[in-house]
Amino acid sequence: MNTPEVGKLLKAGAKRDAIHVAIAPVVAAEVLVPGMHVGLNEDGEATCKSLEPIGIVDPYLKSKVQEGQMFYLFLYPNTVTSLRHEWEHPSFDGKAVAADKSISRLFVEKTAAQCGYTYERLMSACERYAESDGSDYVMTGKDEGYKDADFGDEFWQHFSALTGIKAPKWKGAPFSCSC
Repeated sequence: MNTPEVGKLLKAGAKRDAIHVAIAPVVAAEVLVPGMHVGLNEDGEATCKSLEPIGIVDPYLKSKVQEGQMFYLFLYPNTVTSLRHEWEHPSFDGKAVAADKSISRLFVEKTAAQCGYTYERLMSACERYAESDGSDYVMTGKDEGYKDADFGDEFWQHFSALTGIKAPKWKGAPFSCSC
């Protein structure tokens, strides 16, 4: 069975085929262009300044990726060291968690902004709420703006990824009504 060798010029007789490409969700450390060769910085964010690029910015994007935005990093062919449904790559050892935490931080920051609170204040309230297993509301909502935010399973998964604290049994906002 011949495996197509992408990243190399083809020889006569090459046939059409399909391939699997390892991809990883990452956060851009700076403005990046689709197809640009990038590596990861010490925070697990994608940068074109890396001396050891590991892949390219999603080549199918139609516009630049702005700093802080998430995108798929297409890893170079034949660099993945293990493949099941979740892959491993030497450049992600210890950094995949950092990339995942960057994504979770962005999610929680967005939720905090929807509620009119800082990231730190929301995280503090959520920690206390989780420690009470969701039985103790710990903050009073400002103008009840928190009702526009979604404190469902996805929020609490991001919270747990950032803190290591188990989500409360009674998921929801850590706020009570201020009226």
